[in-house]
Amino acid sequence: MKLWKIVAMALVATLAVASVALAGPAYDNIMKTKVLRAGIMTDSIPGAFYNEKNEWVGMDVDIAEEIAKRMGCTLERVAVNNKTRIAFVQQGRIDLSVANMTHKRERDKSIDFSITYFFDG
Repeated sequence: MKLWKIVAMALVATLAVASVALAGPAYDNIMKTKVLRAGIMTDSIPGAFYNEKNEWVGMDVDIAEEIAKRMGCTLERVAVNNKTRIAFVQQGRIDLSVANMTHKRERDKSIDFSITYFFDG
């Protein structure tokens, strides 16, 4: 199966779960403001990075853009790193994290995860 087909299927699954995960007060606020604040890495190839034209690109950027589009919102990209991506969700600084994060049981205690959309080694 070609890589783009795998990515497309993963994107569809992620979008379906994201629409369920974004519920309650967070969802209500997004719909009120029409702004989706997504935490995205800046140095995680192929997830999210700056290309040679200094454009913020990558698979995670594409996913965040598509979620915002399907919600009818503007995407506000918020730079996060390994130390801030969970904390920003917990603090309400971002609505969701699309930031190359491994799903671990320990993290389930503090945040919800979508269906895994990228496997590495």
